[in-house]
Amino acid sequence: LVIFLASGFLATLASTLASPNISVGASGAIFGLFGALFYFGLRNPVIFKAVFGVRIYMVLALNLIMGVVIPNIDSFAHLGGLVGGFVTAFGLGLPRERLPRSPKTKIAYAVCAAVFFLGFTLYALNPSKNSWRYHYYSGQSLLMRSNYARAAERLVRANELKPDNEKVAELAAIALYADVASKPITVNDASVARAKLKKALQLNPQLEEAQALLDRINQLGS
Repeated sequence: LVIFLASGFLATLASTLASPNISVGASGAIFGLFGALFYFGLRNPVIFKAVFGVRIYMVLALNLIMGVVIPNIDSFAHLGGLVGGFVTAFGLGLPRERLPRSPKTKIAYAVCAAVFFLGFTLYALNPSKNSWRYHYYSGQSLLMRSNYARAAERLVRANELKPDNEKVAELAAIALYADVASKPITVNDASVARAKLKKALQLNPQLEEAQALLDRINQLGS
């Protein structure tokens, strides 16, 4: 249970730090169990090979490849859970395993682990206000609360800081479109609305709703 929970925690932190998407599920914690098994394999290679053979490596490789090939799978969470499970298993040790660890060594391990977890958590949950992650996650939150204008500002800023991330660009385009579509458009507002929709289409040319709305606004001004 400790390995499962610790792996899930590290998977969540890895996802928060490395992935631009909000992820749900327990797959990161499940990968942590793989990591714990690999630690067991290092300590008892004969038993590990007899029980699992090469099958476990094939299963793990297949899952990692699927995470890369199939969209909307958070590979960062999986890798974080895998590492977390291995590290947690190393810290706990195997049942009845007698490792040469003095009380001082155990205390040192505990202190290092606590500092690492605390620092990692604070960094992940409190990104710098100058980072793209801060603007991206705050923009996501504003978008879910239907605060489209502020969401668009934050997400456009995130895109400026991280222009090579397609997910950020797509979400910024959606926020810009939603900001325009959620308000009545008058002739006086048309120029601002056009600029936002053109920016949305620049970020995501496949956003057909934005193009359709832009066409209607152009007809309004003609």
